[in-house]
Amino acid sequence: MMEKSAPEIDSPSSIPVSTEHVVSSPPFDSSNVSKPHLESKKKSRKKSDVWQHFVNNNDDPKAPRVVCKLCDKSYAGGDRAYGTSTLRNHLLNQCPHENSLRMEDKKQKTLIFQKKLCGAKSGSVEGTNLKAVGFSQSDCRLACVKMIILDELSFRFVEQEGFKLFCSVACPRFDIPSRTTVSRDIKNLYRDEKKKLKNYFLKHSQRVSLTTDTWTSIQNVCYMVLTAHFIDHEWKMQKRILNFCQIPNHKGETIGKAIEMCLKEWGIEKVFAITVDNASSNNVAISHIKKRLQIWKTAICNGEFVHMRCSAHILNLVVGDGLKELNASIVAVRNAVRYIRASPARLGSFQNCVKSTCKEDKAIICLDVSTRWNSTFLMLDRAIKYLDAFKLLEEEDEHYVKYFSDKDQNGRSLIGPPVSKDWDNCAIFCKFLKIFYEATLKFSASLFVTANSYFHEICTVRGRILKLCASDQSILKDMASKMKTKFDKYWGCVEKQNVLLYVAVILDPRYKMKFVILCLKKLYSLKEVDTITASVNCCLLKLFSHYADEFKLRNPEVGVTQSGSSIPEKCSTLNNFMVEDDDDDSFNMFESEFEKECEKDGAFDTSNELDRYLEERNDGERKNKDFDILEWWKISSSKYPILAMMARDVLAIQVSTVASESAFSTGGRVLDSFRSSLNPSMVQALICCQNWLRTSTLALDMGSLLEDIDAYEYADSEFTWKITRKEIQ
Repeated sequence: MMEKSAPEIDSPSSIPVSTEHVVSSPPFDSSNVSKPHLESKKKSRKKSDVWQHFVNNNDDPKAPRVVCKLCDKSYAGGDRAYGTSTLRNHLLNQCPHENSLRMEDKKQKTLIFQKKLCGAKSGSVEGTNLKAVGFSQSDCRLACVKMIILDELSFRFVEQEGFKLFCSVACPRFDIPSRTTVSRDIKNLYRDEKKKLKNYFLKHSQRVSLTTDTWTSIQNVCYMVLTAHFIDHEWKMQKRILNFCQIPNHKGETIGKAIEMCLKEWGIEKVFAITVDNASSNNVAISHIKKRLQIWKTAICNGEFVHMRCSAHILNLVVGDGLKELNASIVAVRNAVRYIRASPARLGSFQNCVKSTCKEDKAIICLDVSTRWNSTFLMLDRAIKYLDAFKLLEEEDEHYVKYFSDKDQNGRSLIGPPVSKDWDNCAIFCKFLKIFYEATLKFSASLFVTANSYFHEICTVRGRILKLCASDQSILKDMASKMKTKFDKYWGCVEKQNVLLYVAVILDPRYKMKFVILCLKKLYSLKEVDTITASVNCCLLKLFSHYADEFKLRNPEVGVTQSGSSIPEKCSTLNNFMVEDDDDDSFNMFESEFEKECEKDGAFDTSNELDRYLEERNDGERKNKDFDILEWWKISSSKYPILAMMARDVLAIQVSTVASESAFSTGGRVLDSFRSSLNPSMVQALICCQNWLRTSTLALDMGSLLEDIDAYEYADSEFTWKITRKEIQ
C-alpha cells in the first residue's frame, strides 16, 4: 500500500505515517493553522520609542527619509536597513526641544561640585553642593548664549577655531550653534526674561525708584538707559535695567517721553524718585514725568520729592573747582609720571630707584585721565608713596631733567620736575581728595542702601571744606573757598536739596531725627537749621500720612493711630564746628557727641507709631559694625508696619546715576565698537539680559576696578620691558 506524507508543520523533513488509521477530514486550510513560534517572535519585537518624534517622508520611495516632529530636521531612514541609532542620538543630543526620550535618558550622570553663594552683598562662596548632571544639548546651548551675553563676546566667537577646539575636548557631544542661531537665541532669552520680570512688577504692584542717563555710540547715536531700583519683599536691594533705547537727541522733552513710554510698556505706574545728573534738560524730563504721575494718581505728595540730583556729579563739580587752584603742582607730578611710563627703559630705571629707596621689588604708577579727578587722586596717592624714588631718579637720570627743559614748537617747556612745594601741595590735596573719593565710592554702590549714607558723607565733606577755609596756607584757603562756593550752589540751602535724603537718615534706627539736628547745628547757622528742620519735619509727616492711608486700604481691619505725630527736638545748643585732627574722620565726632545726647534721654510712653519709633533707643544697633539696615526693617516690619512700608521705598532711592552708567562700560560713557555695530533692539537685548542674568551676584566696585586696570597696565609694561631687554642682549 502506498504511504502518504502528512502536511509539514514547523518541520524540516517528512514523517512517514500509516494511512490505515487515518480519518477523513475536510480540506486543509493553511490560514487556520496556529503558528505559535512565529507569533511569539512578532509580539516580542517592540517598536522603538524614537518613532514618537519622527514621521516618514514618502516624497521619494527610492530614498526614504524621516522628519523630526519637533525641529523638522530630516534623516535618511524609514525601514530596517537604516536603524534608529542616528534618530536616537538626534533626540538626546541635538534636538533643541525637550522630549520624553531625553527626560528618560538612562545614561550615567556626572557628579560635580556646585558653588553656593553666601549672599548678594559679598558674592563670596559659602560652600559646595554635590550634584549629578547629565548632558543636555539645550542646556549647553543656553549656557553658551549666557556666556556671550555676560562676557560681552561677539557672536562670531562660537565660530572661532579656539572655541571649537575647546568644545571638541571638553564636550564633544555639544553641537556648536552658528552666530545666526546665537543671535536668535539671545532675542528669545530676552523675551522670556522680560516676561518674568514684567509679571513680577504686575503681581507685587512694586513701587520703584529710577536712575537714567544718556550715552553716545561710536557712530554718534544717542542712547538712553532706564534702571529700576527697589527693595523686594525679602528686603533685598534689587536693580533691573528696564530699557536701553535709542533716542533722537538729548532734549528734555525727548528723554521725558522715552521714560514715559518705557513705564507704560512695563506697566509701572508707581515711581517714588528719579535720579538724574545736573543737565538742564533733565529738569524738563522730570517735569514731564511728574505730570504723568499726577495724571495716573500715583505720585506721592503730588510728586514734590520725585526729582533727585546725582550726588556723584555734584562732587565732581566741587572737586573740579579745587583742582584748578593746584593745577601747576598736579601737572608737574603728572608730567613726571608720564615720563616714567613713556618707555620700558624709563620704567626700568624708576624700578631700580624704587628698590634702592623703598625696598620694594616693583612700583605701580598710574597715569591719570585729566577729566577724571578720581584717577588723579589715584595717581597722586601712588606717586607720593614713591617720593624718594622720584628724587633719586632726578639725581641719577640726566634724561629725566632734560625731558622738562626741552621746549616744544611753541617755545614752551613742560611744567616740572616737581619740587618740594609741589609734593607738599599734592600731599595735602591728596589727603583732602580721599574724602571725596570715598564718598563717591559709597554713592556709587548699586547693590547696597545709599540713601541713608548721603547725609553722613555730605557732613564730612562740608566739615573738611570749612576747616580748609581757615587754613594759613593761601593756596589751600583759596581752593577751599572756591569749593565751598560750588558746594553751597547745590547743597547750601534746603530748597536745593531733596529732603527725602534727610528722611532716609531718620529711618536709620541708629540715628533718627536727633542725629540730623545735631549735625546740622555743627555745619549751618541756627536760622538755616530751623529752616531745614521744619522742611524735614513737614516732609516726614506728609509721607507718614500718605503711607498710613495706604496701610488702611491694604489692611482695613487694622486701626491706625496717626494724630499728634510730632518730631521731638531735645538737642542742646552746640558749639561751632571745628575739626580737631586731619587723621580722624569728621563724622566720628558727630557720632561720639550723639552718644552723649542719647544717654540723657529718659523713658517714653506713646501709642503713635512714628513717635514710638523716634523715641525708642537703639544703642545695640549703633555699636554693631555689621549692622544691616534692611535686615533690621525686615525684623521690625511687624512692630512698625507703616514705617516699614515707607522705609522700603525711601531706602531704595539712589543718590547717584553711576548704577546706570555702568550699563555701557565701566570705563566710560561710550558704547564699545561691537555693541555700536548692532541694531538698537539687539543692543537693548544684550544690555538688559546681562543685567538680569547677573542680578545680585555682581556689584559695581569702582575702586577695585581702577586698581585692577592699574595692575594690568603695570603687568603689561613689565612684560614689555623684559622682552625689550632680552632683545637688546
